Amino acid sequence: MIRRLPYGLILVVLLASSAARATDITSLVLDSRAPNTVYLGTSDRGLFKSTSGAASWSPTGLTGTPVRALAIDPRNSNLYALTPDGVLRSADGARSWTATFLMNENFSGFIYGFPNPAVGSFGSLGIAPATNPSVPATLHAGLTFVTADAFTEYVWGEALRSADDDASWAPIVPFFGDPWAFPAWRSAPALAVAPQTPAIPATVYTAGYYEYDVCWVRDEGATIGCAVLGQAFVGATVLAVDPQNPAKVYVGTNGSGVYKTGNGGATWSGGGVGAVTSLAVDPRLPSVV
Repeated sequence: MIRRLPYGLILVVLLASSAARATDITSLVLDSRAPNTVYLGTSDRGLFKSTSGAASWSPTGLTGTPVRALAIDPRNSNLYALTPDGVLRSADGARSWTATFLMNENFSGFIYGFPNPAVGSFGSLGIAPATNPSVPATLHAGLTFVTADAFTEYVWGEALRSADDDASWAPIVPFFGDPWAFPAWRSAPALAVAPQTPAIPATVYTAGYYEYDVCWVRDEGATIGCAVLGQAFVGATVLAVDPQNPAKVYVGTNGSGVYKTGNGGATWSGGGVGAVTSLAVDPRLPSVV
């Protein structure tokens, strides 16, 4: 263990400025405690915020950097942002930011003992609300780090969790033996968290950008499963869970369309052509994806 230190809207968003330039929207989250408050990450211009339900937007205290993923704690509206330097946290509505332990300089020896700090972070973030409101929500991060020695550049992935408000982090499944046992975790993990139901424990789904399977973890690692989606599946970019049916999960790929499971990951169907960079399910009308 390391020591240290969504909701019912579908939005179409266009960013414009007097000095408009090309940018991509990479991530978007809504604050359940203030439904008109929306945060939007971009590929190169940092984070924007709307308090008018996306009618207007303003820059935040996080500017001039890619924001690759966002997550918001439903208990207190703490916001987490994945940047090229690691994961940052804001407790004041994105005005100011502090480092979490999940910063690149802390990962030089986390798994393999690389002598140099990581030079880039990619991946996704997720939060599983606690069934007991007095218990912290569990934070999840599917991360890929890039590091190098004098001869070779290494790219390696990890799926991590924290159940104590970022005080400590650990792999969602401790590795015993080969750390590459789960291909879905090898590279740029896409990650989504399905909440607990009377029939199914809380589940973390992961999939890798270059891999051919989707894995799921339940009971804090006691139950692990993976499904190979076949040669047509060319790797995942994003996962999305139906908020009314946590056994129904969608995975977007980097070239073979969208796959779907209705039985918690045991079998998958779908696929096609095209790259998918983002997915969302309408929680009021989950037939709309």
